[in-house]
Amino acid sequence: GDEDGVDPPQLQIVCDNLFDSRDANGALTVETYERLGTASQILAGYLERVLNRFNAHTLTAAKNVLKTMISTEGRRLILRSSQLDSPITGQNHDDQSRLIEELIAARVVRRRSQDGEAWLELAHDFLTAEVSRWLTEEEIALKRARGVIDRAMQNFRAHQLMMDSDALELLLPFGEQLDLSGEEAD
Repeated sequence: GDEDGVDPPQLQIVCDNLFDSRDANGALTVETYERLGTASQILAGYLERVLNRFNAHTLTAAKNVLKTMISTEGRRLILRSSQLDSPITGQNHDDQSRLIEELIAARVVRRRSQDGEAWLELAHDFLTAEVSRWLTEEEIALKRARGVIDRAMQNFRAHQLMMDSDALELLLPFGEQLDLSGEEAD
């Protein structure tokens, strides 16, 4: 379920792997489960199988989408669908939307609706460790800089607080990589 439970798709993936690995007598055992690496390794293996479906260009794009869904600390982020509207994959908007839909259909990404708005996240916390390994030092630094901008925008909107010069100095080396909106740039 949604609250501290096990999502049925992840349970199905784990059980399917266990079923395929049952012993000669057809038994499912704890030893088999542990040999397979428990749920975290089984789900990481599933992610790898899903990604193997894509060609090289689409694989890079899929990884870029998934990397946006984790924090620099390796936590799962819940993002508004609109946050993924601008191309982050090197593909056009329609191709990126189709890719996200494929990841949702494969149960790697989950869509939720709240207050009439769609939200996206990695389907399970077990996937964050695998996706975190894909982040380069440069990507982590850029994510942190983007976080500074996002917090500055929240502070400005709520309290009309301007970004201090130290934070601005931190952001300057990233230049156009931050892909600032007009409001953010102002």
